[in-house]
Amino acid sequence: MLVQWTGRLRGGTVFRHPVSSLDIVPTALEAAGAAPERNPAGDHPATAVPDQAGAEPDLDGVSLLPFLTGGRSGEPHDVLYWHYGPEHALRSGPWKLLRRRSDDRPRLYHLATDIAETRDLADEQPERYAALKAKLDAWLAASDAEAARRAAEPHQPEARPAP
Repeated sequence: MLVQWTGRLRGGTVFRHPVSSLDIVPTALEAAGAAPERNPAGDHPATAVPDQAGAEPDLDGVSLLPFLTGGRSGEPHDVLYWHYGPEHALRSGPWKLLRRRSDDRPRLYHLATDIAETRDLADEQPERYAALKAKLDAWLAASDAEAARRAAEPHQPEARPAP
């Protein structure tokens, strides 16, 4: 993500922590001095998994402004979750847990030493694997990502018997 705001953000700064495109709206709202509208039902999936420090209850992202201006340090997200088609993943620090539908179990990668995701460390890091898998499973249940994945699949009409 590339950000420029003359007079507010120092030029040439590199922010080395993972962020999400979902952070754009909260960041833009804060920059404009606006607040997000509240969801009166309070049932947005973002509220189900409290891993995003400072997240607005009705937005999936966080404002990056405090991090970009130096008002806050560290990572904006303890954990990032996403799904894309048949894949679900989470990233926590340098660790990534990736579940592909074609795999019998998720794979664990250490991105700081294996950016190409070539070495599955699940067997070498069983405690970390179990902890991250539990977080991913909880997020999948809370967000109903599996239903979204099924809905995105091409529709396969049922076979009907010949008359």
